[in-house]
Amino acid sequence: MVFEVEITQDIPYGSAFVDYNEGSGPFAERQLLLDMYAPVCAEGGRPALILAFGGAFHRGAKDNDVRPEDGPKNTNIAEYCRRFAARGYVCFSIEYRLTQSDPHPGFTPTLGPESVPTSRIDVVRKILDLPPATSEMLRCAQEAAIDDITTAYRFVVGEAVAFGIGPERVAIGGFSAGGRMASTAALAEAISPAAVVALSGVCAPTIVDSFHASGRRRLPFFLAWGEDDLDYVIPGAETMVSRFDVASHPYHACRLPGQTHFYPAECEVECSAGPRASLEHAIEVFLDAHL
Repeated sequence: MVFEVEITQDIPYGSAFVDYNEGSGPFAERQLLLDMYAPVCAEGGRPALILAFGGAFHRGAKDNDVRPEDGPKNTNIAEYCRRFAARGYVCFSIEYRLTQSDPHPGFTPTLGPESVPTSRIDVVRKILDLPPATSEMLRCAQEAAIDDITTAYRFVVGEAVAFGIGPERVAIGGFSAGGRMASTAALAEAISPAAVVALSGVCAPTIVDSFHASGRRRLPFFLAWGEDDLDYVIPGAETMVSRFDVASHPYHACRLPGQTHFYPAECEVECSAGPRASLEHAIEVFLDAHL
């Protein structure tokens, strides 16, 4: 069944601080907003999907994160929300604090000892005419973004009745930076989403190892990456898969032949389970199985 989709924009889901200035402030509080894509006339207790946009933690928006430069294009996170809402999911596209806002990193550190990968960040900062970033600046921005998607998940679950969703049927995910923060939040923050959808978004090996050592529920992961993806995404995704295998962690891994870091939802995938299909269909199969 295909549903008509109703879009409600700019729903406040929390607030957070910017203008961190290395801990000395002055801090400014900022409201955080999300857009809801809801199937019209659907029954309650629906599955839900919270998605975060990509943009190297420096650009993009909840309604548009398509790469603006020439070359391959990604499908908008907002478009994923619209398409899955038409399938009956209640979807949320969230905004989060970007690096330039100098966000407060919060009080739940998650990133571990690994250095933050900067190959794509360096490119985007050059495009935006920004000077090189310090490691501390980038860590603070990513910690803040991870806190923001964690806040969004808790808000959506807390408003499950109002949104017509099942609180135990909420998945989180995103593309690139959005996938990285969703993966990290799911494994390192005190939340338990029903599943995770990470499109070219990987987290550090120590985060995966710490999660498995904790004995927490093995939440299912959908991982996708391009054959010619970024220098840190390919080894990062392969490392996650190998660690998931060792820990008997449920996952669905999809490699996208001939694709770079930017790819459409219609592209063909080679998956660890099931026949070749489009990326969009593979995500649908995964979500239907776990939500």
